[in-house]
Amino acid sequence: NNGARLLERIEELGINEKTKIIGCIGRLEKWKGQYLFIEAAKKILEKRDDVIFIIVGGTVKGKEKYFDEL
Repeated sequence: NNGARLLERIEELGINEKTKIIGCIGRLEKWKGQYLFIEAAKKILEKRDDVIFIIVGGTVKGKEKYFDEL
């Protein structure tokens, strides 16, 4: 189960219960706006240091370039 693996990974990184985690989960596609998620994260991180942003997902074959762009 991918959700369980994500929780294990969060624990491995030493993220504690006070840390806010904001995530974007799903297949990476330009129309889904992950780039907007990243832009918003940059603005929030300028003002806060208690937040971690994660993107969980991958691309379909032939669209791997978008992963590199992000």
